[in-house]
Order: sequence, then structure tokens, then C-alpha cells
Amino acid sequence: MPAQRALLRVLIASLAAAGLLGAAVVLTASNEIADKMIGTLLLTAMCSGLLLGAAHLLSGPDTKAAASLMTTLVVVVFSLGASLIWAIPGQFGIDPDKVAALIPALAGPGLAAVFCLASRHERWLVWSSWLGLALSAAVFLLWLKAVGFGETGYFDEDSWWQYGGWLAAMGTLACLSMVGTGTDGWHWRWIGFVFAVAAYIVIIPLVEQPKWHPEPVDGLITLAALIVYANLILRAPLRNGSRWIIYGSVAIAAATGWFLNEALMNDIIGNRENWSDVDRLAAAGGILSGFGTIIVAVLTQLRRRAAANLPGGAGPPDVIIVCPLCGKRQTLTHGHGPCDRCGAMIHVTIDAPPAAGASALPS
Repeated sequence: MPAQRALLRVLIASLAAAGLLGAAVVLTASNEIADKMIGTLLLTAMCSGLLLGAAHLLSGPDTKAAASLMTTLVVVVFSLGASLIWAIPGQFGIDPDKVAALIPALAGPGLAAVFCLASRHERWLVWSSWLGLALSAAVFLLWLKAVGFGETGYFDEDSWWQYGGWLAAMGTLACLSMVGTGTDGWHWRWIGFVFAVAAYIVIIPLVEQPKWHPEPVDGLITLAALIVYANLILRAPLRNGSRWIIYGSVAIAAATGWFLNEALMNDIIGNRENWSDVDRLAAAGGILSGFGTIIVAVLTQLRRRAAANLPGGAGPPDVIIVCPLCGKRQTLTHGHGPCDRCGAMIHVTIDAPPAAGASALPS
């Protein structure tokens, strides 16, 4: 696309110019203006890369809103960053630290909102996407409060940053636990949502304590994370002969969570000079569940590439199709299933090609 090619040229030219100017500064011991120019060129390159993603989103029929939001976000972040580089806020009596803090307060929730807007039409991500949009707005408001007001009595600036950060963390667990809602009968995934919400409710009064004791929160966060892990890995399209790896990984992850909580309760995490058996079991369980997850990911990719070597009459393990009703491009597991967007049931069969010398048409 012309817009993508133009942005790519801007990105490459900005990086090249920044590199050349940086080398010139080193060789000539140039002044502060050159440093500001290098910073501006690097910022331009970074924003051009983000705009490439926005241009890609613009080509989709359901992602134009996400592309518009991302474009607006990049323009605002570029303007704030360039103003800091050239020391513009100080000339108008604006605190540069507040402008600098406004950038992550915008970029973090903004990028999350872009992803949620882009995926809200996916049938298995509808609930997660809309929940993510609401949480992104809430986190942005909390961080905007921290940036704009600073000391506000009992709740100081740092507290507002913590409220927003913990909401982002627990909100991520809540959103991931809702992946797939409405596409199957897995009602147990709501448990992860409830635990994530409960963890945040418990965290709120703990933020203001001089010495925070996180023990009441550990179990809730661990259970929410375990539900998220199970919800995501169980969606892997492996057949019955391989699904024992998934179930084993979930079981090991559950045991790891229990051992980790025991270790945290004993307050000995990180004490490598005096590791207990619980520490070692937690570390070993984490390694095993991690490798189990990698194996599941590899097997899933291998199954997706096995469709070209199917025996005659067998149902394909994975088929990439375009829904004839709504035009959604997607992958069908086992060659059949509902459309991710409109829910239409689609069935695909593949027959072996005719033998050599045989006619492809009936006589």
C-alpha cells in the first residue's frame, strides 16, 4: 500500500539520519542542538513504526476505529515527546515532569484500547474486548489523576499510580479469563474473573499502608492466573492422543501455584543461600509447566501445517477459510465449527486427488 511504503521510508530515513547525526556528534563534539535532533529523529522512527501498524489496521473492514485511535495516539505521543526534547513546556510554565508522566499514562491504556477495538468483532474475544476497553478507560483516568493533581490529601500521586497499575494487572487477568466466553460451555472461567476482581478489592486498602503485607492477595492472584492459564492452553486444538500434555501442564501449574504461595508465606523467596524444599518444588514446577506450554505451542503449529498431507476422505485438522456469509478470514479446527464473527456453522471436507491416469471427472 502507498501509505505503508511511505511510512516505511520515513522510518528508515529517520533511523539512518539519527545514526549519521549521532556519529557526527561523537566525531565533532557538537552542541546540544544536535542531541535534540537525534532525539527527534529517533522519536519519528518509533512513531512511524506505530503508524505502520495503524495503516495495516486501516485495511480491515472491522478495524478502522482501532486504526483511527492508534493514529491519534501516535500523533499525541509524538507531540508530547517532541515538546519535551525541545524544552517547550518550560517556556509556558508547564512542569516538564508532568508532561513526561503523561506519555506512559496515555500510551499504556491507549495501546490496550487499540487491541481491544481491533478484536471486538472476534466471536471468542467479544467479552474480553469490551471489558478491556472499559478497564483501559478506567486506568487512564486513574493515571491522569496522578499526573494532573499530585498531592491530594490522603491519596497522593504515588497512590493513584499504584491504583491504576494494579487495576491494569488484575484487569488483564480478568480479560484473559473471559477469552472464549459465549463460544462453549466453560462457565468455570468466570471463577478467574471473580478472583481477579476480589484481588483488586483486597489490594485497594493495602496500598496506603506504610508496610504492605501482600499475603491475603497471593492466593487470589494465583488462582486467577491459574484459571487464565487453563483457559488459554485448553483452547489448543490438539487431538485426544496429545491432550494429556495440556492436562499435565495445567496440573503442574496448579501445584506450582500452591508451592509458590507456600514459599511467599514463608517469606523466603529470593534467599538463594537458604532455599527450602518448597522453593525448589516451585521452581521445578515452573520449569516443567513452561516446557509443557512450549510443547503444546509447537504441536499446535505442526498440526496447522499438516493439512497438505491428509489421507483421502479424512477431515482436515485445520483449514483457513473465508466465511461465505460475513467474509471473516479464520482457521477452522478439525475442518468444522462456528464462524468467529457471525456464528454460522461451516463444514469442510477434502478428498484425495484422483490416481495417476484417472479422469478427474465422472464418466
